[in-house]
Amino acid sequence: MMGLHTPELITIIFMILLLFRGKKLPELARSMGLAVQEYTRVTKGPVKYIESKTMDEKDEERGAILKAARKMDKKTTGTDILEISQDIPRTAGQKED
Repeated sequence: MMGLHTPELITIIFMILLLFRGKKLPELARSMGLAVQEYTRVTKGPVKYIESKTMDEKDEERGAILKAARKMDKKTTGTDILEISQDIPRTAGQKED
């Protein structure tokens, strides 16, 4: 924890107790908890949005690969999508010959 050890933490806690007394500590802890909760909510929002957009793009790409493979009568069940995507150009090259 940032290079803080037990004696330093005890000193910090003691200073907080002296500054805020016993009556203000619950209010301080509550406001700190709300601040941490709000920070977490705000920082996770953009991450969830980006993840959902990335998954949508991956799903569209996967669908296009499977559609192309089915048009070429390739087996798609039980096969990894990477293998299918690598096999499509090979198959297309063989049909052109």
